[in-house]
Amino acid sequence: SPLEAGLSFAVDLNKPDFIGRSALMEQKAQGTLKRRMVLFRIDDSEAFPHGNEPIYMNGELAGYLSSATFTGTLGCGVGMGYVNSTEKITKKALEEANFEVEIASRRYPVTASFSAFHDPKSTAIRA
Repeated sequence: SPLEAGLSFAVDLNKPDFIGRSALMEQKAQGTLKRRMVLFRIDDSEAFPHGNEPIYMNGELAGYLSSATFTGTLGCGVGMGYVNSTEKITKKALEEANFEVEIASRRYPVTASFSAFHDPKSTAIRA
């Protein structure tokens, strides 16, 4: 849903009836999203993700990368995927959890975030 993808700003729940409105209202009323789109940075420059790699949260399978690639700008792999959890997925939960992505039968530690990883000063390009 747009809420799980972090796109609630793009949905006007005050708008009169639209397809899916009742489901979104119910999801918002529950106040706990146990499935969220999360962005990942793979800090090992030897890792080349392509998508559909398993995501592990605290050692347990929590989802799969839906899209991934190696970025020369950051000098590492990046990806995004939906993470499922029995607990509410918050920014604090992301910071406290141990995430890994499995690429070619090897698990790599990753940094998880709701925000995109970027190099605002282009230091990697200018190096």
